[in-house]
This record gives sequence, structure tokens and C-alpha cells, in this order.
Amino acid sequence: YPKLEADKSSAAADLQIGIIAIMGDSADDASMEFLRGRYGQDVDKQAYLAMALAQRPEDPNWGLLVDALRVVEGGSAQMVLQSLARVNLAPEQSEPYRQVIIRGLELGDHGAEHAVKLLEHWTGEQRDQGKPSEKLADWQAWFAQKWPTEPPAALPASTQESKWVVADLLTHLESGEAAQHASAERGAAIFNRAQCAKCHRHGDTGEGLGPDLTNVGRRFRKKDILESIIYPSHVISDQYRSKTLITTSGQQFTGIVSRGAPGELVVLQADGQKVVLRDSNIDEVLPSKLSAMPEGLLEGLSLEEVTDLFTYLQSNAAANTASRPTEPRE
Repeated sequence: YPKLEADKSSAAADLQIGIIAIMGDSADDASMEFLRGRYGQDVDKQAYLAMALAQRPEDPNWGLLVDALRVVEGGSAQMVLQSLARVNLAPEQSEPYRQVIIRGLELGDHGAEHAVKLLEHWTGEQRDQGKPSEKLADWQAWFAQKWPTEPPAALPASTQESKWVVADLLTHLESGEAAQHASAERGAAIFNRAQCAKCHRHGDTGEGLGPDLTNVGRRFRKKDILESIIYPSHVISDQYRSKTLITTSGQQFTGIVSRGAPGELVVLQADGQKVVLRDSNIDEVLPSKLSAMPEGLLEGLSLEEVTDLFTYLQSNAAANTASRPTEPRE
């Protein structure tokens, strides 16, 4: 299996998927250990790895299957939902419940009942009789009441109309034609022009207040990256959750909040601007469901420019990553 990693052909990828399936069917300890080890490395194959690990859903596979709720779709989603319902464990955090509801909404008439059954299994609560879609609506309301400060358990949506559709862009980016004509060098210029560098670092370029994007192509699927740009408030890391600061004079500033000099807080706003506030001037700090990252960052780009940007993001642009500064540069 590792020998196939250097081969980027579709035939090699298909062979790896076949090996994953065979090892899942065997379900022996050695196979399960190998599959668990690959889960964090092969981000593009996590759904296949999850289906294989679902053959033995108990610990230590259980935690990875809960994590896989982010990436599974269709048949793989149904399999993972059903396998988790066979284990007498339940997560404490909000995000797994949110992902189960979202998977159910995506499955609709083709498997939503498995999401409902898992929610009932995890909570010990039953919903009134009705179609799975009606029960999911009840679970959405339950989630909003239980975790009012978390992003809603709903399908990704934008507050403004976009010319881009995730599925269409994904098809293009995964095509061989896109890779042939793309340029990481042009993408680096777009990274700055699209204001990404105001908040994010890639290699030695940009600021470090937002998530570091140097190895984003290794850690996330193209679909995950696309959705995070087009729907920035759909999934927000706790580390980069926005907050609204209200000053003693009644001003409000929303963005990523970090410590500055002693006695000061720095707010990175959606437009990339920083505001420095004294602790003594802050009256209230409120959580926000919205990401500090603005929507519409791809709206001014052509398809070719989006392709170049993704090529840059997936490149290892920084040869000197180990020596880059650990503090945001001014």
C-alpha cells in the first residue's frame, strides 16, 4: 500500500481503495491497526477507511468513526451511522450531534432514518411519530436549544448569492485538465490579492492570526477547503471562533480575539483589519456564530484564478517552514 503513494494515477488510487476494502473485510487486529494509522494520512480516502473501520465500530475505532461523520456521504454515511448505533458510547461534545443531523438532512429519503436512530441511541430520547425529515427538524430545534452558541445543525448556506457551486468547482479542480494548466506561482499572487494573506500564513507568506494554510492540502480534502471558503461559518474551529467585544462606550467589534500586549486584546475583523482594545475598556465579550472570515472571497476570481489559488494552497510553498517566525509579522 505505501508503495502506491508516489503513483498519482487513478489505477493506483483504485488499488489502494481495494486494499482498504479487503483489510476491512478481514477485520483482524493487524488490519484494523493499519487502517487506523492511515486514517489521519489519507484524507482523500477517509470515507473508504471509515467504511472498513466500521466493521469493528467499538474502541479504538469508535473515535475515528465519530470523526468520519464530517466526510462520509451516501452509502458510506449510512454504514457509519448504523455502526455507531451498535456501540454503547456517546460523545459529549456538540459537533458529532450536529454532523449526524447534517448527514441525515443530506441523505433525505435515502437513509435519514439511520441518523435519527443514532441520535435516539446517543441521547436516550425519542421523538414523536413522523417521517425522518420531521424528526430531524425536531432534532435541529433540540440542538439549537442545547447548544445555542454553536453554528446551527443545518446544511451549508450563504447569506449572499454566489456564482460558485461547490460540486461544480470540485469536479473542475479534480479534473486532469485543471492540473495541467494551473500555476502555483500565479496562485501565490492571488493569495495576496484575494486578501487571504491578511489573516492566513502559507509558508513564509502572510499573517498567523487565522489558521496556518501551509499544509492545508495534506490535512483536508478539496471539498472541505472549498466549503470553508464559500461557507465560512458552516464549520468553525474553536481556536478561531469569532467573538463580539462591546466596549464601555457601546462600540462593537467582531472577529478572532487574541492577547496582545499586557492588558490588551487584539480583534482580527472580517476585513483583515486589527483593532487593539484595552481590557479596561471592554464591557462584555459575547460568542458569535459567524466566522471572522468573510463570505464572497472567490466572487472576484475567474475559474482559472480559483484553480491557480488551489494549486498554490496544495503546494509545499515554504522550503523554510521550520525557520519561519512563530509570531504574526506586522
